[in-house]
Amino acid sequence: MPEVVHTDSTNSYVHAGELRVHQAPALAVTKTTDPPWLACLRLAAPALAVLPLAVVGIVRISSNPDYSMFPFIVALAAWLAMARSRELGPLTPGRLPAAWIMAGLLILITALSVFAIQRASLLCILLAIVAIGWRLGSCPLVRAWAPALACSVWFIPAPMGWHDLAIRALQGWAVLAAHQVLVAIDVLHAIRGHLIALPGQTLFVSEACSGARMLLLLGALSCLWCVAIRGNALFMTLLLATTIGWVVVINITRIVAIVLGLKVGINLSEGWPHTVLGLGLIPFGIILILGTGILLDWIMAWRQRPTLLEANSAPTVWLPLQQAAWPNWVIAWCGVLFVFQVAMAGVVTIREIPAWRATAHLPLLNDALPKSMAGWQQISGPVLVESPEMMPLGVRSQQWTYSDGTLAVQISVDDHFAGWHPLNDCYAFMGWQQKVLNEEIGALGPLMLATYESGQRRHGFLVFGLRSRSGHWIGRPGIVKRYGFALINHLKHLYFGQGIDETESPTRQVQIFIETRKPLDADGQRRLVAFFESIRLNLEPHMWPGESP
Repeated sequence: MPEVVHTDSTNSYVHAGELRVHQAPALAVTKTTDPPWLACLRLAAPALAVLPLAVVGIVRISSNPDYSMFPFIVALAAWLAMARSRELGPLTPGRLPAAWIMAGLLILITALSVFAIQRASLLCILLAIVAIGWRLGSCPLVRAWAPALACSVWFIPAPMGWHDLAIRALQGWAVLAAHQVLVAIDVLHAIRGHLIALPGQTLFVSEACSGARMLLLLGALSCLWCVAIRGNALFMTLLLATTIGWVVVINITRIVAIVLGLKVGINLSEGWPHTVLGLGLIPFGIILILGTGILLDWIMAWRQRPTLLEANSAPTVWLPLQQAAWPNWVIAWCGVLFVFQVAMAGVVTIREIPAWRATAHLPLLNDALPKSMAGWQQISGPVLVESPEMMPLGVRSQQWTYSDGTLAVQISVDDHFAGWHPLNDCYAFMGWQQKVLNEEIGALGPLMLATYESGQRRHGFLVFGLRSRSGHWIGRPGIVKRYGFALINHLKHLYFGQGIDETESPTRQVQIFIETRKPLDADGQRRLVAFFESIRLNLEPHMWPGESP
């Protein structure tokens, strides 16, 4: 940037979105400064550098029904941040971090751009906006911007399966609560997992009906409401807690409405009536949130706080653009990074992620298991089953039923998966509440043990293991290994157009599951583990015929 002689300077300022130029008395010759548009562009360089992949991420997130309100929330958060900043008065630009810190951050962002992970770019652009706020107005402006922008994090998918865990929890709560309401109003039905069985029809509370969309929207709006009225941490905690409760109530209302509609011959479970029902509950939820906020405010007897309308008439913000510019080397790096991200955004947009499907299934294992084994007698099997949840993956199961005269256990060979498969999550998806999950080393290798509970005094016990084509029974991978494989698959697809095959050795799964009215004691569990060991010993020669080393 050209050097400026401050005894006679031409400084450009932004005043509530308008440009104003103030001329000092002419005492000396001054070199020309950047025009305002160029000063704004230079200041925004860190955010622009990660914008291409972030835009791809926003488009993809917005196409998911759970995140369709993301652009609206971002726009509302941006408006709220600017409204809060107008009351701050004159601001002083924050000091530049050390050059090695800025270089390290740019190296990290460049590495993330090589991976072309859109979620990382979304987080980076939020952090870049906070950095711009620091450079423009130091801590006061960051405090004004950051809370509103942080509300946008609600719409960035949570990593490590946390989003799926939340959805399953919401599904379970909604079904159990709707069950209590239907019992109270004397509607004949039964529940099993996430299914509600009615005379002649069964309803499945899917992920789309879990309330996740409503939670994301109302949760973000609750945070923005707290920011708008300058609520403290206790107010925000209470409002978010009640928001979760209201989301469950709204979802119960939708489920009960669908059930009652079916009783009178109106199908609200699909098509445009289902969509209208869901959209109609959104303003109802917003009214509940605002009403709860007003009630909490009254209970806590807060002092009168300025409203946004009053804040807009507060002191004006003066933001010195020329003084807030980044060093030239940072701007140059951001320019190169922007061009690279444009190229990566084009690549990830063009490439479609190939869907993995199981192939080369085992033939029916008619004689693989004996009729009698470890005190258990074969009742039926093998029967070929294609689970509705596994059909998109092409996974097939062969099932047997054994009994010891009092208990019946189901045996299954699931064919096949790409590496590790968390079978315990499948039972949680079906409505079982997982209590214990342990990994043990058996006679042939690792095996997993899980205990479950469900309504109506039902208890489950699961034992399963996976044998790879390379000839090993494998255990549960750690987080680093699990996400390492995911990253390898992502890069293979991104740069070479390959699928996820052959990253991990394919596996076939053996499982036994038993349902009882009382929890199994330690002796009963050990007996079933011994039975499982006998089963996989008999099945092992048939798991990958001709392919084991």
